[in-house]
Amino acid sequence: MQFSNVAAIGVVFPIIQSSPTFFAVGVKLSEGVSTIVLANWLVVMAAIIGKALQKVLFGELRLIEIEHIYEKSRFTVLNSLIALTMFSNDFLLIPGILTLFSLFMKVFHWVLEDRFDHIFQTATTPSQALKTRNTFTLLALLYVDFNLVYTCVEYSFGNNPDVYFAFGFEFAVLFLDLLLQLGKVVLNTWELVYLGQHPDEDVMESKALYMRLLKICHKSLVLIIHIFLLVTLLSPYRYPIYLFKDIFFNIFGLLTDIRSFLRYQKAAKELNAKLADATPQDLERDNLCIIC
Repeated sequence: MQFSNVAAIGVVFPIIQSSPTFFAVGVKLSEGVSTIVLANWLVVMAAIIGKALQKVLFGELRLIEIEHIYEKSRFTVLNSLIALTMFSNDFLLIPGILTLFSLFMKVFHWVLEDRFDHIFQTATTPSQALKTRNTFTLLALLYVDFNLVYTCVEYSFGNNPDVYFAFGFEFAVLFLDLLLQLGKVVLNTWELVYLGQHPDEDVMESKALYMRLLKICHKSLVLIIHIFLLVTLLSPYRYPIYLFKDIFFNIFGLLTDIRSFLRYQKAAKELNAKLADATPQDLERDNLCIIC
């Protein structure tokens, strides 16, 4: 950190002293080694701010959350670097800042997902699951994602429209991911309420059906966004390679979920058809469950 600050001051201060206007300062800072030094300083500052936000929103991270960040960030960073090649003819400062910001947002989304999974595995009442800082973080991220999409749409009609257009769809996918997480929270909370009213049951059977439908709707919307973005950005001199990968994996995942849903429905119908419900007379004769 100290090296980055010293290097940034050593680059910026002489340029300010030797340049007569603010425009000249901006031109010199966007050329040569100055750009690399400033980019390094921005990355270090972003890491410090991101760490501070992580402390405020989540507190200390669990070991499994850190492992998931490392696992997912490898492909995400590579995908982001490939995406930046589309804007090689543009000033890379804005795409770089938006890429860095989207990476931090994705990390927060991953941690939030792990937190809610952990909470609903241990919580026994809705208040235990919802009266936490994670609920506030979910609402805050929903607000931030929505405003990012709205801002990118507004700026798409000005300078660098392709940059804001592409990142607008990127933040729209993150917003859909949060809506999926919100749907999971609602279903899990509903299950806790249901189990509180039916203490003799262990699970809410309809939850699995709604969860599968929720995932299919989410992946369908993400696939539509990626296909629309591919058609819009595709040109004879520009091939958004990273979108081909996303579309392939989305189609594969969507087809897998649909097949799984159809098999689930078929198995449920066959089970209901072949196994009749026990009558009160049957329970009087033998109430022993062969599975238990």
